[in-house]
Order: sequence, then C-alpha cells, then structure tokens
Amino acid sequence: MGERAAEAGAAALRIEATVLGALAALPSSPTDAVRHARRATRMARAEGLVHHEYLSNCALARARRFSGRPHLSARIVAGLAPVVPSVWKRWVGWESALCGAEDFGLSSAPATVRSALRGASGGELEAVRGAFDRLFSLAGDAQPFRAEVVELHATLVPQ
Repeated sequence: MGERAAEAGAAALRIEATVLGALAALPSSPTDAVRHARRATRMARAEGLVHHEYLSNCALARARRFSGRPHLSARIVAGLAPVVPSVWKRWVGWESALCGAEDFGLSSAPATVRSALRGASGGELEAVRGAFDRLFSLAGDAQPFRAEVVELHATLVPQ
C-alpha cells in the first residue's frame, strides 16, 4: 500500500510540474503551453487523479485561449463547468469569461466582461469603470487574472 501511495504522489508531482511548465510557457510560447497542458491532461486521466484532471484542463483551456483558439477553450470549459467542485469554479468561470463561452453560473466574471464590452461599445465610461472595478475585485490577488484585467482595460478604455 505504501508503495502505491508513493507512486501516486510522484505521479501527482509530475502532473503538477507539467502544468507549471505549461503555464510558464504562456504567453511567450502558446504552442509549447498547449503541448505541456495536453500531456498533463493525459497523465492525470491515466492516473485517475480527478483534481489533477481539473487542474490540467484549466491550464489547457487557458493555453488554447492564448494560442488563438478560444473556441477550443470554450469546449474544454463547457466540459468542466458541470462537474467541477466549488474550489475550481473561479478559474473555470474566468476562462469562460475570457474565451467567450456561455455563462455557466460559476462566477460573475462572464457577465462582468460582457458588461465592460457593452459599456465600451456604447461609450458609457461609468459602466466600463464599474465593470472593471468588479473585474479587479474578482481577480483578487491572482496575478495572472489581474494581468488579464489590466490588458483588457488597456484595450477598452481610451487613455
């Protein structure tokens, strides 16, 4: 029994390291990020490590979005949305918001991004400011999410 636990622990570490490799490759090499994330997803599935499957699939959705294929990210998010436990909903909701997937009710990020886009297209600066205040709040201390809010803000708000 101890040997199997050690093997499972080593597998989990290998998967986590592969996911970290995928995330580190963003945004400089999205193709490498996709390759690493796909590998981590296959490893997690083969090992039967459910939370590692969630982790690697979130990384894969992110990598697909960064690689310019948000429709594939949306498919991954759509598969995750009905099954992820609450601890994963924030990340899945975030990816859903930024890849243009439907709002699965996982977080308020998708509706808030749509609100920012509507406000920007209508020239409603106060609506845009309010939406970005909410987005920064939703991103919290998660630096990758905050960086995306900053980038989106720079794109939508004239300086």
